[in-house]
This record gives sequence, C-alpha cells and structure tokens, in this order.
Amino acid sequence: MSRVLVVYAEGTVLSDFLVSRAAKASGEQWTQEQARQWMVDFLKVVFEKNQWDAALYDYSKQLGGISNVAQLSSEFNKWIKSGQATMYEFQDADPIVQSDILQVKYRDIGNKNKKIIPAN
Repeated sequence: MSRVLVVYAEGTVLSDFLVSRAAKASGEQWTQEQARQWMVDFLKVVFEKNQWDAALYDYSKQLGGISNVAQLSSEFNKWIKSGQATMYEFQDADPIVQSDILQVKYRDIGNKNKKIIPAN
C-alpha cells in the first residue's frame, strides 16, 4: 500500500508541475476545471499516441519548451530541488484545505521534515 501512496503522491506533484507550467504559458490563472480539462486533454494525447515523448512534443509550447521525457525529468527535478515547488493556486480554490481526517493550513512540499502543518 505504501508504494501505491508514493506513486499517487508523485503523480499528483507531476500533474501540479505540468498544470502550473501550462497555466503560466497561457498567461492566466486557471480554475480547477480549466486545469482538470487541460490535464485530461494532455493524457488523452499520451494514450492515443501511446508515447509520452510524442504528447510532450505536441504540447511543448504550452509547457515552456519541454518536448520529451528527458527534458520533463530534468525540469521537474530542478523544480523540486529548487525548494520553490508549491501547489498551484487555482483561481477558484479556498486557501485552507478542509478534511474530516486531518485539517491542514497548507502542504509544504519543500519542508525537509516532511510535516503537514495542522490547522489551528
């Protein structure tokens, strides 16, 4: 189960990276629906072409020049290591994440202690 959670977390962060790059290239702050639709469209191309490189090439303008998996890996790793990796701020999102399990103020991806900060 822990491996599944790791893959889920990595996929979530990669999705956020891709959405933030595409939104930045568009010059506007996206709503959650715009981001969801962009991600669905992108993944549709990945599955239709059965190749990440081909999909990244098709979307390279929207992704700031990332046109293959090697570039994606390099840029993603730089983003993570820079300490500037943050969750994308959607136009229509609430700043506080509410959950019945654990209420949190924010998730600090760059936090070296890997702690979730509880809401007061």
